[in-house]
Amino acid sequence: MKILDNDTKKIIPFYNPSLGSISPGMYVSESGKEERVFIYVPYTEEELLENRKNEIRKKREEECFPIINRGTLWYNKLTDEQKIELSNWYDAWLNAPETLKVPEILTWLK
Repeated sequence: MKILDNDTKKIIPFYNPSLGSISPGMYVSESGKEERVFIYVPYTEEELLENRKNEIRKKREEECFPIINRGTLWYNKLTDEQKIELSNWYDAWLNAPETLKVPEILTWLK
């Protein structure tokens, strides 16, 4: 059995004129034989781009927002230089889905 790359292919509904529309993975009987139907097609360039943007958004939620939302007590301990660096890093994260560039974590945040 071949495992398909879900990052580049998607499952679509299948249509058979004799059976009508079938949902992917649905069992159908044709000539008395049970079959499982899966149709895989490549994503369009637009869909691949949107998938990449969504991956970046998810990564931003996991890596950026927990740091940015730490609260006043944490921010008050930062130097002015760190606050500027953090602000620039945050701006880079906010723009990341459009630039498709994930910012490197600041060394002092590691």
